[in-house]
Amino acid sequence: MLSTPLKASSTTTASLRVAASAAAASAIRTAGYASVARASIKSPIATNVVSTDDKASQASVLTIALATGSRAEQPSQRGIAHHLKNWAFQSTKHRTALRIARETEILGGALSTSLTREHLFLTAEFLRKDLYFFMDLLADVAYNTAHNPYEANNVNHLISVESDRAFENPEAVINEALHKVAFRAGLGNSLFAIPRNVNTADVKKFGQSATSFGNKIAIVGSGVDASELEQVSNAVLSKRFVGGSSGEVTTQPSNYFGGESRIDASSSEGHVAVAYPTGPLNSAHDFAAQVLKAHLGGEPATKYGLGASPLSKVGSKTSASIKSFAFNYSDAGLFGVRIRSADSNASAATKGAVEEIKKAAEGISADDFKKAVARAKLNAVSALESKISQVEFLGAQALGKGEIHGVAEVLSKLDSVKAADVSKLAATMTKSKPSVVAYGNTFGLPYADSL
Repeated sequence: MLSTPLKASSTTTASLRVAASAAAASAIRTAGYASVARASIKSPIATNVVSTDDKASQASVLTIALATGSRAEQPSQRGIAHHLKNWAFQSTKHRTALRIARETEILGGALSTSLTREHLFLTAEFLRKDLYFFMDLLADVAYNTAHNPYEANNVNHLISVESDRAFENPEAVINEALHKVAFRAGLGNSLFAIPRNVNTADVKKFGQSATSFGNKIAIVGSGVDASELEQVSNAVLSKRFVGGSSGEVTTQPSNYFGGESRIDASSSEGHVAVAYPTGPLNSAHDFAAQVLKAHLGGEPATKYGLGASPLSKVGSKTSASIKSFAFNYSDAGLFGVRIRSADSNASAATKGAVEEIKKAAEGISADDFKKAVARAKLNAVSALESKISQVEFLGAQALGKGEIHGVAEVLSKLDSVKAADVSKLAATMTKSKPSVVAYGNTFGLPYADSL
């Protein structure tokens, strides 16, 4: 994910996500967790509006989510999603960038943008009483960004800074290469733009390809009353909506390929990542992957401990840092391990990590499985602790094809996972062609066929 906070006196990018309306609003109440309400407004376009409200907090977060992540880029549009992100919160037809920053500052709010491979989020944090102002602001940014030529240099500078920082970060480089190897195009498209001239008219058209179609936009709130959000969204969009897109952005179904990428770089350590295909967001394979990730571990449970998880033990023996990861998307997923170690230990550490996945395929003891489910549930709750993470999680689901799960539903799904499900997933994964990325002094790093 590519995120940019907007501090009080600076300007940066944004994205829009609209979700459900309360004409047919359905609310799911679960003890201990805020309800998730979903509805759909009909005017000016059918738009999803989703909200969750614990009623106790005076702090609110609102996001307009757009299905304009890097996945939606065509071959001639490389990096255009990154450009769209950084045009957000520049001047609109009704507000200058300075006015946006100053009015947000006066109300004590904060604006930010976040770009993922599938979505772009325009987000505002504010006091509950200021919902109408920030809904109007986000809609104005989503539909009416001016794309003034005199602001292009500032936008291009922001893009260059973000891209340069990413390409200097081994983890970011490996993640980009891993997705490229695994999916090639679509989910394999980079989050980061490379230096090149991009026509602002093309950026505007790319954004309109989502904002003009209800299934490509969602409005999501946390700490926001569902009926109030529906009414405000309806009123604001009727005023701010601007159509005019020549066509809807279409994305091709994801296909997994697998393969290998070796990146020579000046690095004091060797980095290796190994990944396998899993299932899409909220699928049975997705929840099994979360439990498998918790079982394999890699991080100690105590601050100075070595850790007792399978990957922690391998890391201790090979003097390596080994962590598992799981990425989930609307129609695909990736599960794997990431290794960082001295070049001389990289091969043993990588082979040991892959071997632990194969051991999980043979079976997991009852005690280890119980611990893994508990850890997976804690990971899920922790990941959704902040209101921003909540609206992005709900927004991704609102723009997907399945049901919308709140925290309670996620925990219930994790409880329903069986040890056999996890072992079956691990067995299926290891029978697939892996995606392998080696970064650093590749002369000393293992090849895919050696694993």
